[in-house]
Amino acid sequence: MKGTTTITFTYNPIKYNLTVVHKSNDGTILETEKVITVEYDQEYTAKSKEFFGHELTGNTSQKITVKGNQTITFNYTRAAGIYKVTIVHKGSDGITLETDPIRWVSAGTSYNVDAKEFPGYTLSGEFTQVVNITKDTTITFNYTKNSSMKYKITVKYVDEAGKEIKTATTTEVEPGKAFSMTAPDITGYTVMAADKTKTIASVSKNETVTFRYTKNPVVKYKITVKYVDEAGKEIKTATTTEIEHGKPFSMTAPNITGYTVVAADKTKTIASVTKNETVTFKYNINKYLVTIYHKSDDGVISETETVMVQHGENYTAQAKSYDNYVTEYSSQSLIKVTSSGRSLTFDYKKLADLTDAVLIKMRETIFSKVNEFRASEGLSPLKLDPKLTEAVNLRAEEQKVLYSHTRPNGKDIRSVLDEKGVSYGACGENIAKLNYRETSEEKLGERLGERMFNLWLNSTDGHREAMLADYDFIGVGVSYEGRVVYGVQLFISR
Repeated sequence: MKGTTTITFTYNPIKYNLTVVHKSNDGTILETEKVITVEYDQEYTAKSKEFFGHELTGNTSQKITVKGNQTITFNYTRAAGIYKVTIVHKGSDGITLETDPIRWVSAGTSYNVDAKEFPGYTLSGEFTQVVNITKDTTITFNYTKNSSMKYKITVKYVDEAGKEIKTATTTEVEPGKAFSMTAPDITGYTVMAADKTKTIASVSKNETVTFRYTKNPVVKYKITVKYVDEAGKEIKTATTTEIEHGKPFSMTAPNITGYTVVAADKTKTIASVTKNETVTFKYNINKYLVTIYHKSDDGVISETETVMVQHGENYTAQAKSYDNYVTEYSSQSLIKVTSSGRSLTFDYKKLADLTDAVLIKMRETIFSKVNEFRASEGLSPLKLDPKLTEAVNLRAEEQKVLYSHTRPNGKDIRSVLDEKGVSYGACGENIAKLNYRETSEEKLGERLGERMFNLWLNSTDGHREAMLADYDFIGVGVSYEGRVVYGVQLFISR
């Protein structure tokens, strides 16, 4: 810093309050003047006043140098024969409704004073009282409080534009009573600072008070709604919705095909949304009644069974086994069961009887078919042999015990030829079996014979070749057990 610099501090003078009081010698305050503000160390001169029936005691003025808050008091002496009159208005509920300013009256004066009107009260007694003043006197007017009279205070709640944002409310207040109310919280709004509290010191009429609010910036939260089954697996794509801060959220579970909502989850509610939230509706998967009928056209079979199938599942029913009856399908399916009342029916038909005549015709048909086949290949026909027929019939019966080219006793086919006394050079055997499901007796032997022959004809295991081999004789045997029919061909050459 170079040169001369002046730094100045500025001070504001301190000011103090002066109070000027005029006081009677009996302690009654005749007047208290308005407070005066005077700077520190300044002189101030106060002057006395004239009051009826009072003489000033002391100087008519007082000068002081102000050093702090001070009170200047002028004292007065009440003259002889001057009395104080106090007028009080009092309610029946013990409340002093008003006290009039003190009045000073000469002795012997006949003093008239009138009552006043106060909301909610009715004067008891004369409106005017006349009192002969001979001493300090208090004149009292008594009032009865009205019990039924009340005024209506209407409270409105509006935004900056004056638009109502909450239904107005009303309350009743007795006359003369105070009314005070703090602005209530309204979701999404903030009350203006000047309107936080509304007060009426003394209610004397119907009035309206208005609370003004400013709208808060809109804050929204995301509510994610999930739909799951008992295992917590999602069964419907989750949905989302946005809700303003403080607003309620309520949702009823939607219908989902094939599911029933859990009773406790029918409705989801959030009283006041204050954050992002997830609500979950739980559902039980529906189960449906499926009926399976088993029946025969002759009425012998008539059976019903039921099962419960979950929504959307495939269901397969199996046919049952009944002696001497067959059905076209061993199983039937329902694809994606989605309702009750679905059914499946298995129709059964009685098997045609395998009589001896049918078996004989079956053997004859096989014999004829073999020779027709050989003829088509330019070969000579095979002949029948009684002993060979006995041997092949035994082999047909043995198939029911052991379906094999090996006999149940562990020996090969030559042993059966030997047992039956068949002379032979070379020999061979074809065996086959088929499921018996024939329900029509028409040409039953021929049809079964053709089926058995075709099994050998279409075989890739040498059966076809055996029927075309260089043999001279053939024996054909058939047997059955339950629904299985066995066929045997024995070939020999000599």
